[in-house]
Amino acid sequence: MTCQIRQSPMPCFLLWTTLSVENKRQNGLWKKRWIDSYDVWSKKLASRCSRQQRSRLLHLVDGLEQQQSSTNERKSLTYKLYVLWKFCRPHTFIGTLTAISSLTILANEYVSQFLQRVGNNWCENTVSYKDTFLLWKYVYRWFLPCNTTSSSVGIGSRKLSDSLVTTISQSQGWTAILGFLTALVPALLINVYIVGLNQLFDIEIDQINKPYLPLASKELSVRWAWVIVTLCGSLGLILGLVLPKTSVPLIGTLFGSTLLGSMYSIPPIRLKRYPLFSSFCILVVRGVLVNIGFSQHARIVAGYGASLSPCCWFYSIFFALFGICIALMKDIPDVKGDRMFHLRSFSVILGPQVVFRWTVLFLTGVFFVSSYVLWLIVPILFCKWLLVGCHLVFGLALWMKSFHVDAENSKQVYEFYMFLWKVFYGVYILLPLAG
Repeated sequence: MTCQIRQSPMPCFLLWTTLSVENKRQNGLWKKRWIDSYDVWSKKLASRCSRQQRSRLLHLVDGLEQQQSSTNERKSLTYKLYVLWKFCRPHTFIGTLTAISSLTILANEYVSQFLQRVGNNWCENTVSYKDTFLLWKYVYRWFLPCNTTSSSVGIGSRKLSDSLVTTISQSQGWTAILGFLTALVPALLINVYIVGLNQLFDIEIDQINKPYLPLASKELSVRWAWVIVTLCGSLGLILGLVLPKTSVPLIGTLFGSTLLGSMYSIPPIRLKRYPLFSSFCILVVRGVLVNIGFSQHARIVAGYGASLSPCCWFYSIFFALFGICIALMKDIPDVKGDRMFHLRSFSVILGPQVVFRWTVLFLTGVFFVSSYVLWLIVPILFCKWLLVGCHLVFGLALWMKSFHVDAENSKQVYEFYMFLWKVFYGVYILLPLAG
């Protein structure tokens, strides 16, 4: 017999009632807490939004003030001259100035006589070229013939100054200076015309490759750029024709450079689209026209007649090859824009890495070969040693610096490209020592 125990319904009802009341109380508490937290967070959000609005307003005011200051700065004469200087592409401008100055000095026979006189003071007797320490021996003998250092340096300095004064007094000073200015001013104007014309037809490409240029960054308007280019080109050609100390080689150089520079940039010819033709333009301008043309002009103005020395022929070939290497290096950072606008440079066709390594290898070989050629053709011993040593140093410096350059990094390649221009200036500065 089983016993069934009935549970009373009363305890269950009480339990359910108690739980429901507790649940409602808890829900009320949670609801109140949620409302309180919502109020707190809404207040924090409102204060944060107000702070952001204030900061945006302050940022807008600062932007307007900076814009106003930049507008005032752009109206200043200094800023306009700076933009014009950037438009002239300073590295090419300085390169033209250095080239004409050195070629004018090289063409003057009194400079070679002065160097020969200094060399004779250093080397009083005929010496053997095999002794590598003779140069320092003769420098020591020339500057320090006595035991007292101060008096010896004074004697050496007086020797040098007397030789220089004699050389300048014998030369046709004013004629050479006027001939130099007759070549320099038109050449610089034509240089501005060529680089400005290239920028005018490459605005869209430069906005990708060189956004810092005046036309690409809109610091200079297209209208004023055309005015500058037209004035510089026409004025350079006119001055080359009408100046009193002009010559046929100078006129040919100016007109030839203008023609090739125009064909390089202006469509539909636009030779820069074709890598071989663009290299040919640079070879002719930087090698043949500049070196032979200005050198012959300087000799004609000085009254020596048109003739080319072995050093002039050598440097014409050297700077033609150097100019091609500079042009190839210039195209490496511009690969992105050239690809977009279908300019088939060697860097686009072969790749930046291949062009960079082969260009560095070729230019290093040019410097080492040129040092051997200079040893054979330079007549003065101390000039021979100095030129050969500097060419070897330049070649080694290029080779060593190239190891730290990533051809895919446009910034590093551009820095190496500007280093090439510094070497270019250095070789031209040493050019008169070839005598």
